[in-house]
Amino acid sequence: RPLYLVKYAVGATSLFQDWNVVNQASLFHKMVLYVYDQIQYFEDQGIRPIIRGLFWMQGEADSCTLQMTNNYAANLKRFVDSFREEFEEDYGVPGKGIAFVDAGISNCSSWNYYQQINKIKKDFADSNPTKNFYFDTMAEGLEYSTEGHTQQDGSYKIDYYHFDATSELKLGKLFISALIDNEWI
Repeated sequence: RPLYLVKYAVGATSLFQDWNVVNQASLFHKMVLYVYDQIQYFEDQGIRPIIRGLFWMQGEADSCTLQMTNNYAANLKRFVDSFREEFEEDYGVPGKGIAFVDAGISNCSSWNYYQQINKIKKDFADSNPTKNFYFDTMAEGLEYSTEGHTQQDGSYKIDYYHFDATSELKLGKLFISALIDNEWI
């Protein structure tokens, strides 16, 4: 049977501010509206959507300050709980709910507290191991570039904030594998 991915992503954002569930104008609430639009799109085609999982690759901006890092656990729990409260009953997997698959952030030197953020992510997954899953991107061999390249405008840039193209492809496979390996699809 077909499997569809609905992507909602905004770069350079924090869970602390931009995705904060408490703020009604946050990206979280915009994402919820977007997901409902996509549900309607599928239903208009006669497809009854089931949301099997939420993939989360975020945390870099939150690792830049101790205040954001210290609030990450509460913000992550609130985010996932709110997503499940919004969609699980009507669109979750019957008898299971909605899985949450989280990826660790890289060890880039710009992420001051990356180890703490990744520990929070892993601890959250461990708090409910039948519904929450975590994988360590560095242990999985994902890499970011340390070599620069010349831009169209002639400037030289090193993009060490993002994983390279091969690693991005592997990231997608790791997300899907977490659902397959844990019998969510």
